[in-house]
Amino acid sequence: MKQTVFCRKCLLVRLTALLLWVGSLLWLSLTPSPPSPPSVLLSWDKLQHAGAYALLTLLAGRFISQWRPLIRHPWLYALLVAVVFGGVVEVLQGTLTRVRRAEWGDLIADATGGMVVVIAAYIREHWLLRKSS
Repeated sequence: MKQTVFCRKCLLVRLTALLLWVGSLLWLSLTPSPPSPPSVLLSWDKLQHAGAYALLTLLAGRFISQWRPLIRHPWLYALLVAVVFGGVVEVLQGTLTRVRRAEWGDLIADATGGMVVVIAAYIREHWLLRKSS
């Protein structure tokens, strides 16, 4: 695959987006009564987890991809970041809040959302590699 040029501005934008989303996830996960969407489908807790951690994986993957020559599999590292962060959030929910509780199902949904992004990223990379050759 063609090597991209390191871009400091891109790095800053990607880091800012990632940190804003991490902060949003922390707030949504630790607040006693977070806002919920009006839609019945989107109010399903596990779908929300999968979507939120899919976006986290996407943002982390785009940020980590800046170091492509040094890191061979940035999307796997992004998934690891998302799953570890999800685990930490579940522990914090179980210990710091009285209303919220830690659930294995939430962590599984987090990992599932992240895996969807990783699979899509590898399919895209494979497609781009075939297209360029």
